[in-house]
Amino acid sequence: MSEDFNNLEEENDVQEDASSDTPEAPEPPRSWRPDDPNFKPVTIEQAFEEAQVTSTAIIGKTSFTLKGAEIPQFQAGRRFTIISQVVAGVSLFFGGVLLSALAVVFAFMARDKFSRIAAARPNNPEVQKALTRPWIIAMVISIGILILNILAMVYLYPMVADSLQSGSLYPFGGATGATGTGATNATWG
Repeated sequence: MSEDFNNLEEENDVQEDASSDTPEAPEPPRSWRPDDPNFKPVTIEQAFEEAQVTSTAIIGKTSFTLKGAEIPQFQAGRRFTIISQVVAGVSLFFGGVLLSALAVVFAFMARDKFSRIAAARPNNPEVQKALTRPWIIAMVISIGILILNILAMVYLYPMVADSLQSGSLYPFGGATGATGTGATNATWG
């Protein structure tokens, strides 16, 4: 009986030694390691193409199916259209001509993305019209606000330049509220 007990203690000691070693993390597969000569980076368009993903897009009353690499192109086109319109609106208050010029650039980027998708469907004029409408609206808004910002800049530039040269802080005809003669204000008596 004592021999069985001694054997059992020896087995427990061996198991404790084995469990005290920390297991090492498994190596990643060779295809995921960048130092592997067979490693090829994959773009999002290639990943969608290989996965054969399809999605249905709806613009207005027109719906159509996007396949593979068209999905990220369509998403980017929508994103650029929205960004163009928002940036153009913000440029009326902040940023002026530079920000509205950036809005025009975003509208051109949306045109590029949507025209690539429309070019793949030459026999479907409804889809081409539906893909053309968003970027045209963004372009018209952006260019219109760019023109307004340029006109405001041309109109206000002489007044701003004059105030900088004269040192007057109130160049736009507004009074400071102080009267130099000490006369009473007629409104208050």
